[in-house]
Amino acid sequence: MKKPSVLKDHPYLYLTGNCLGMIIIACVLVLAAYFFADWYTKHGEVVEVPDITGKSFDEAEELIDDADLEIEVIDTGYNKALAAGIILEQDIDGGTRVKPGRVIRVKINSGQARLVALPDLADNCSLREAMVRLKNVGFTQIRTEQTMGDKDWVYGIKVGGKTVAAGTRVSVDTPITIVVGDGLNEEVFNGNDSLYYEINGFEEEEDEIDESIGEETDEPSKTVEESEMFE
Repeated sequence: MKKPSVLKDHPYLYLTGNCLGMIIIACVLVLAAYFFADWYTKHGEVVEVPDITGKSFDEAEELIDDADLEIEVIDTGYNKALAAGIILEQDIDGGTRVKPGRVIRVKINSGQARLVALPDLADNCSLREAMVRLKNVGFTQIRTEQTMGDKDWVYGIKVGGKTVAAGTRVSVDTPITIVVGDGLNEEVFNGNDSLYYEINGFEEEEDEIDESIGEETDEPSKTVEESEMFE
């Protein structure tokens, strides 16, 4: 003969047991989440960011690891006075207190200056516009050279004394020469004939006319006989 089930005879005990089990499980989950979050975020724990500006990347990486931080290169620059791989900038200043595991983003020195493509300037813009466009892409050493043509109109770009085409990749540290017109054409077109002959290698020739030859007078010419009569 089977014994009667207590849970069947007392269903409220079954319901109470289920509720109590759910409460216990919920409490365990809440406590686990709390401790996990505290461990993950290292609540209340801070470290000091080392000053790595001016140091080599290997040295900076070692200092960052010792501080329980991480390092990430996000950009490069160029300073010819510094060796390649030197840290130029860090996004969080040295001495700042942060949580462990924080990523320190840095900018390092490149081995060579940045290369950029030369814009299309020849026969396409004025000297002023060319200067602006070259400076906008990073060039700082810009010179000018004059050639015969319309004043301040760009006729070419030179690098190292040689004319280069648009699109050529050049270091931003390289001196750039803009070949511009000297404006002499404008004077020629304004009717300066002597300048035109001088520019083209000709000498203006003027015919000297003897005013005494073939000069017309109002007095009639004298014959030989009339001349003898007056003597």
